[in-house]
Amino acid sequence: MSLSNTAATAHRAGIRPAGRSSQCEGRSFDGIGPGVTATSVEGQFVVDARQRIIQWSASAAALTGVSADHALSRPCYEVVGGLDDFGRPACRSGCPAFAALRAGHLVGHCATPARHDTSPSTRLHCELHALPSATGGAVGRLFVEESESDRSGVAGGADILGDLAALATLASSLTIADFPTGVERALDILCDATGTESAELFLTEPAGHDMLLTTYRGPFRSAFCQMVRFAPGEGFPGRVLVEQRPTGTNALEEDDRYLRSRVKAKGYRSYLCVPLTVPEGVIGAVCLSSRDPDVSLPAAERLLTWASTPIATALQAGLLQVREQVRAGTIAPVIVDDREPDALLERVLRHTLTKAEADGGAIALFGNGGGVARRVAAGDAVDIRCPALSGGACGCPALDGQHGVALFGARASWPVACRRARSLGAMHYCLPMQDGGESIGVIQLVYRDAAPTPPTRHLRILLEVADQAASLARLARDREEARRTAESTMLRLLQSRSTVMELLPAEGEPLLRVRCFGRFEIERDGALVAPETFKRRKALTLLKILLTHADRPVSIETLTEWLWPESDPRAAANRLYVVVHALREAIEPAGAHGDWSFVRTNGDQYLFDTSDCWVDLVEYRAALDAGRQAESAGEPERALAAYDAATRLYRGDLLEDDPFDEWCLMEREHLRETYLDALHGVAVLSRERGEIDRA
Repeated sequence: MSLSNTAATAHRAGIRPAGRSSQCEGRSFDGIGPGVTATSVEGQFVVDARQRIIQWSASAAALTGVSADHALSRPCYEVVGGLDDFGRPACRSGCPAFAALRAGHLVGHCATPARHDTSPSTRLHCELHALPSATGGAVGRLFVEESESDRSGVAGGADILGDLAALATLASSLTIADFPTGVERALDILCDATGTESAELFLTEPAGHDMLLTTYRGPFRSAFCQMVRFAPGEGFPGRVLVEQRPTGTNALEEDDRYLRSRVKAKGYRSYLCVPLTVPEGVIGAVCLSSRDPDVSLPAAERLLTWASTPIATALQAGLLQVREQVRAGTIAPVIVDDREPDALLERVLRHTLTKAEADGGAIALFGNGGGVARRVAAGDAVDIRCPALSGGACGCPALDGQHGVALFGARASWPVACRRARSLGAMHYCLPMQDGGESIGVIQLVYRDAAPTPPTRHLRILLEVADQAASLARLARDREEARRTAESTMLRLLQSRSTVMELLPAEGEPLLRVRCFGRFEIERDGALVAPETFKRRKALTLLKILLTHADRPVSIETLTEWLWPESDPRAAANRLYVVVHALREAIEPAGAHGDWSFVRTNGDQYLFDTSDCWVDLVEYRAALDAGRQAESAGEPERALAAYDAATRLYRGDLLEDDPFDEWCLMEREHLRETYLDALHGVAVLSRERGEIDRA
């Protein structure tokens, strides 16, 4: 484009137009003066979001003949005033260069031919580089050239100017509040600035294990997800992790270091991987790729190296925020009330589900015996079970290698120990919880329909969550053990064989430990008995019925009516025999075979014998009876201790997992009323003792 008609007319008349810099006298180009060669001057300027000039360099004044005094605060299109070949304004509000920036591009160009009666064909170029969105506007360059060879003379300075503008925009896009979205925007900026097609972010697992593909921007997503985990030294990301320096190639199809065959098949030729480094070491890597074999790797490496510092800093701050959110969002609301350790685990799990955007999940905690001793679940997929956990930590690949495991795709690609797991959705995450070298448990997450892309997208952040959750899980486990000890001590003090059942047998822990209040749980030898252990679903229901009538026989007729209300009585009785057998297989000691310890037969009745097990419902009833008897006998201290023990046993309504089963509705309401009575007793007796806070 040419300069304005006013400038051209003034030049032809030999007059310096008003506002032109005196330093341009005797030097012109296409209306300014013949003394300035095509590439000897390059002008820089800065415009705001409304295209008003806020900075105007001396070189811009030399090129255009407009002084800074006359340029500042005016729209750039009025100052430059470029015309096309037909004399129409090429510079205008919302010109193509500025429109490109508004559309999200980092760079906008505008160049039209301009001819002068005494000079060869030339072009005046305007190049705009976007400034951060918070500021708006752009950094501009004006230059004239006669040939591509002349263009190379100013390319280096132009590239650096573009890189600095891109770096400023990138840095402003990285926010701690939503750093995953900020990272995606940063990768888009890097692709735009370097002219590449695809960008990847890898993050290193804690303790410097594998590199995990966390974010991908570009086409052919499935090809780049062919491999999402790289061990140290494996592929480009693994090499960068070990060598801690950039590496790249313009001959990707011939480079054996690159391991994704499907990406090569798509025609990619150039690849660059730059480490993200913090004082502790390599935290990850940013990789750019293109099907263009002529991508300038040195120029791209320069920008990526500059950008690696703000990206690494933002990532490190984001991971630190994740740690703090786990602790602040889970332990603080629960620490004041230690009656329910599961509340803490539930908060950890729900926080993890939110971070992972998963449909459901569970936390499995290991007991002293090695098996799963406790389990909480939430979301749509509450039945996540893994046979690999039946043997404790030693059978789980996530714990063996201290890796986060993402299970997706064909089962043949899964770890061998995981292939027998029940599949409840499109993808599973398994996250190790380890504290002080001890395996505490595993967090399991499931995506029912749509898996994250890439599959390891959330894994690095979730490993940070699991690391913090491990210490909280240990706290929950310690609380549970402390509560059991307190319950045992409290009820032993109250114990009178005529009024209170034995809390524990004389030696050691009972074989079975059952909780009916709140969620139903049954432990055998310290390990949680999973629902699928009961080969028939009705067997678990039968157990719950017998437990609510603990030590009291229930007739076969009553049981069949509750289990199969509309079936023929004889057929239902036959079914009951099968269900009883399944129940005994699940909970009776090995080798019993007829000498049953728990599910006993009494003629045409069945009962659950609690003499060799611990059942919270039995202990609750015993504590209530002890409290009432002590209160009637004028023993307020003993009564208060008994009522307090009862309220601690009441974790929630009876069998809250079965809210609509008619056979337990009346008993649930009755127990809720007795719980309120016990609370009233604690309040009254505490007030009489002057313990106002406790009341």
